[in-house]
Amino acid sequence: RHSLFGTYMLDHASISAPDPLDLWVDGNLSRRQIAVIEENHIFSPILANSLRFGFNRVLATVNSADKAISSLATDTSLGIFPGQVAPQVNVPGLTIDTGGLGALPSFLYHWNSFQLYDDAFLTHGAHSLTFGFGLERMQNNTTANLAPTGLFGFGSLSGFLTNQPANLEATLPGTLSSRGIRQTLAAGYMQDDWRLRSFLTLNLGVRYEASSVPTEVQGKIDNLRVMTAATPQLGSPLFSNPTLHNFEPRLGFAWDPLHDGKTAVRGAFGVYDVLPLIYNFTLAITESAPFYKLGTSGSLPAGSFPVTAANLVANNPTDLQTAYVQPNPPRNYVLNWNLTVERELGRGMTAMIGYVGNRGVHMLNREDDSNTVLPTLSAQGYLWPSPAGSGTRLNPNVGAIRAIYWTGDAYYHALETQLRKTMKHGLSFQGAYRWGRAIDTGSASVIGDPFQNSIASPYFFCSRCRRSLSDFNISQSATAHFLWDMPSPSRLTERKIGRAALRGWQTGAIFSAQTGVPFSALLGGDPLGLNSSDPWAFPNRLGGSGCDSLVNPGNPANYIKLQCLAFPQPSTLMGNLRRNSLIGPGLMNLDFAVLKNFPIAGISDKSSVQFRAEAFNILNRANFAPPIANNTVFDNTGNPVPGAGAINATTTPSRQLQLGLKLYW
Repeated sequence: RHSLFGTYMLDHASISAPDPLDLWVDGNLSRRQIAVIEENHIFSPILANSLRFGFNRVLATVNSADKAISSLATDTSLGIFPGQVAPQVNVPGLTIDTGGLGALPSFLYHWNSFQLYDDAFLTHGAHSLTFGFGLERMQNNTTANLAPTGLFGFGSLSGFLTNQPANLEATLPGTLSSRGIRQTLAAGYMQDDWRLRSFLTLNLGVRYEASSVPTEVQGKIDNLRVMTAATPQLGSPLFSNPTLHNFEPRLGFAWDPLHDGKTAVRGAFGVYDVLPLIYNFTLAITESAPFYKLGTSGSLPAGSFPVTAANLVANNPTDLQTAYVQPNPPRNYVLNWNLTVERELGRGMTAMIGYVGNRGVHMLNREDDSNTVLPTLSAQGYLWPSPAGSGTRLNPNVGAIRAIYWTGDAYYHALETQLRKTMKHGLSFQGAYRWGRAIDTGSASVIGDPFQNSIASPYFFCSRCRRSLSDFNISQSATAHFLWDMPSPSRLTERKIGRAALRGWQTGAIFSAQTGVPFSALLGGDPLGLNSSDPWAFPNRLGGSGCDSLVNPGNPANYIKLQCLAFPQPSTLMGNLRRNSLIGPGLMNLDFAVLKNFPIAGISDKSSVQFRAEAFNILNRANFAPPIANNTVFDNTGNPVPGAGAINATTTPSRQLQLGLKLYW
């Protein structure tokens, strides 16, 4: 009637790699600990309860400076501030120079999570009731340094060679300090699995969950209540709490329409709240003035690289980055639904077809810098002041504005199919195919560019301009696998040596294929004159023969059809191409394995040693990544960027062979 269970886990991992120019080694470290105590009690044959307490602690360092490879990495004469190493430099068409030792954005996280859950299970007639609650206390002690030695951007190669920097971000010396962010989450639920008939079961439930507004233990919170405010508001609350009325109904059913046990129709609908949790606001809290000073500028004079520009930013309080968090966010939730039909077609064969979808409402969108010059809507489209750079930013009182707002939306629809077959002689097969589409107005949550194909600062003033395929959209995917317990001839296994050599063999394979992820073609520099620290712009898409698609499949040297793109005229006119309008190369992969099981007597009935010979990507196929490093097609003056459209990376490794032994007991 009573049982107690406990577990502890320690997971330590580290990874390091040289920077793109092989000047220094960058490292990442994570140390994760989980401790759980669970108490289960059976009160009666119809009532049971489970109580759990858990503690989760994570220590993570991101982009720590491991060691220098070249003496240039530690040369402090190259720094923009005294005693610092070289800054990062980004030039269209060139490999990004990640600067000296420790120049990449660095982060130190100490995460603690205390969790308490209780679940009760009650059976009464045709009803199976489940109800419970959960509490979580979250602590994030973090230090973030966005630009330790500075990051310069240039609009073109000629701009770099003639010392005409476009923008700069730099952490001002002596302003780095840690934050202690705190939040509490509470949730409760009840659900009834009601066996209404022998062929029909209903699932009826409701959930309530709310979270507190994040706070900082030292009161180091600042926020522009409106983007045009002259000064930020200091201290809590960061925003008004939108989660206090988060009741989420759930409904599902399972139905056997033919009453023969061979057909199942299942469906479900539910409301799922997206809580505004700590991870959404960590960078907004840790990287805003006055508690942390990041100098940013999108308008630098010619000849100012590197030291003059750094001094201009350091001595100008209107260049300091701050944060904007929408002060009165609406409730952010997702409507999820699905419908599937599964049918047993014959002995050992089952087929399934289903539809799944969701609709995200008031989704969180974010920008790394929303403090830009705003355009006017003309007959041609959005037009910025001419000449480029002559306009005034939205808020001239501050530098970059790291913005978080709940004006986004998201959609997903997918068709899913599956076929399973178990044959004689230990052979089983399963195949699945999915066609779907994910669309949103931004795929960011933690940072502005969480994926390699993300745009960090989409235009906040134009939802239509942001709405496109999600950064993680994969339209089609197919998988198939088989597993075969290979039979052994009975004649040859009569003797002990024959049984040992021929029995226990298995072989299997997994095949996967999918279409590519989307990405964007961009312009270098700041041709629109945004004057932000994170400028970007689109080219124009041309019509005509051969331009129905903007990519050349199978041509990694010229994957983007550059002849189908043009520099906008005038340069301050938004191009008609949109976010994620191009699709990267697809993926195909085949893994194969041969296994042999050797039974071991004397340990347990099922103890054995398994020998495994595995081949990953056995066909040695080159699965190319999108040309993310070469998606800038024109510089800020309209000149083609050398190497634009070229692919320089793969998504899967070459053929890998692995031998191994596993012990089961």
